[in-house]
Amino acid sequence: MESIVEDKQVGAEVYKILTSVPKKQYEKVPLKIRKELEKYKLESENIKIKYNVSFVNQKISQKAKDIIFVIAFNCWLTDEEKRKSLANMKENEKVVLEKYGDENIFCNNFKDEKEEVIDKDEKVQLVKAEDKWYKHIFDRIKKIFEKNK
Repeated sequence: MESIVEDKQVGAEVYKILTSVPKKQYEKVPLKIRKELEKYKLESENIKIKYNVSFVNQKISQKAKDIIFVIAFNCWLTDEEKRKSLANMKENEKVVLEKYGDENIFCNNFKDEKEEVIDKDEKVQLVKAEDKWYKHIFDRIKKIFEKNK
């Protein structure tokens, strides 16, 4: 069986969250997954869960949050909640694709944002280089030879 987590820290965070939910919810998670996550029991002792803080704002990795979401989606949500969640994900995907999709990736959608940044930094000036860098070096070497004559 392939492990559901690749990192000990992520495994410990997932284990800690799962063992923090009510027993009824924890038991809905397949036994195979629970046993897989028990490998991280010792590492999870260092993880602190704040019960007065929402799940989204817990100080755990995004990978752990993603795994918990998949477990929650598959084990804890009702069919109606799953439909609503999928509809939200599809809507979010549309918004992202409209802004960053293949058709728009090379468009000048970000022109306004760049102009605002330039306006804020009015002190920045472009300096035109009159001479080439190698000409300066050649001139210095020439001066050295002239002094030695």
